[in-house]
Amino acid sequence: MRWEYEFLSVTYIVSELLLLLVYWMMQDYVHISELHKAVSAKEQLGTDVAAMPMQTKIERVLANVKSGETVSAREREILEFILNNRKRREIAEELHLSENTVKTYTRTLYSKLGVGCREELYALLLQNRQ
Repeated sequence: MRWEYEFLSVTYIVSELLLLLVYWMMQDYVHISELHKAVSAKEQLGTDVAAMPMQTKIERVLANVKSGETVSAREREILEFILNNRKRREIAEELHLSENTVKTYTRTLYSKLGVGCREELYALLLQNRQ
């Protein structure tokens, strides 16, 4: 009987440690304060940005590409869809790709731009508007 309790306590400790590890890893991934800034930046996008030609939007976003990185034609195409507020499924259907392929292209593009989500991408567009 004693062995069962020891096993349960060890299991509980290990699971708590794993949860703490995941929580610690997520702290580097999502900062709540940055998320609120990104969401408010998206809300600030006015009609002037919405009316802006797509080519101008793309140029302003691509101005933030990390040095030494290049954006492929497919990534640029996906960026255009993202700036048109298209969902991953719609992009995949339009380009005849799987959703996972679109996700991979998007992740790579975000990495090159130094953003983590669409809201941060929109914040880049807003930041470069001035």
